[in-house]
Amino acid sequence: YEGSAVRDLCAATGQRPALFDGPPDRSQAVQGELGDCGVIATMGAVGAHRPGDITGAVTDNADGSFHVRLHEARFSDADRTEPTGRHLDLTVTADFPVRATDPDRSVYADQSHSGVAWPGVLEKAFAGVDDTSASPSPTEAGYERLDGGTDPWERAELLTQLTGEPAVVRPFDKTPGREAAAETELGDALRAGKPVIVGIPEPPAGVRLPHNLIGGHAYEVVGVDRGTVELHNPYGYDHPSPMPVRDLLEEAC
Repeated sequence: YEGSAVRDLCAATGQRPALFDGPPDRSQAVQGELGDCGVIATMGAVGAHRPGDITGAVTDNADGSFHVRLHEARFSDADRTEPTGRHLDLTVTADFPVRATDPDRSVYADQSHSGVAWPGVLEKAFAGVDDTSASPSPTEAGYERLDGGTDPWERAELLTQLTGEPAVVRPFDKTPGREAAAETELGDALRAGKPVIVGIPEPPAGVRLPHNLIGGHAYEVVGVDRGTVELHNPYGYDHPSPMPVRDLLEEAC
């Protein structure tokens, strides 16, 4: 890959993408060739429910770079993250990975077709958080770390970093008869403007998942009503068909 500050262009305009084009929303956070579906789904969910947190986190610098301010997060117990009250301030340059054979299209968070730069800027900032640590990962860092995917606890940490609010990891109660309780919990969270991300584990070899679900993938919960739940795929396409809450309980972690 080659980094390019000027040739990573919006397909619609042929120009460098604007940082924002109106309020952020989930449709603008589109996963590219990096295996960071959980990062993209989390950014899109925050953009959909709390767009001011996105616009407040990323600003233009006079030299063409970007300033990103994230909330430092810590685990207050095994399944809960909360802000420490401190911030992580990063400067992100306007160079994003592109292919030498296709220099007008970003290969990671796809700002070339979304027409806005904020998802790529935040994705690069999350990759750069390693540089703020006194003891970064000895094996993987930056984009390489993001490419390995995220677990629910890492996604909770991302939510706190973006929103400055506590986030929790809650396993689904798969007990038969708990569907109504799960629907109520999900509906209450969405009505309160809380982003909700679910992970779908890899199925056993040869097993095909229902409802167009992809194993080893993260989705945003975007709606639940009358026993049916709707998920958003951070690919920007191949969204699962609306499914009974029972099926989500069976498949999600």
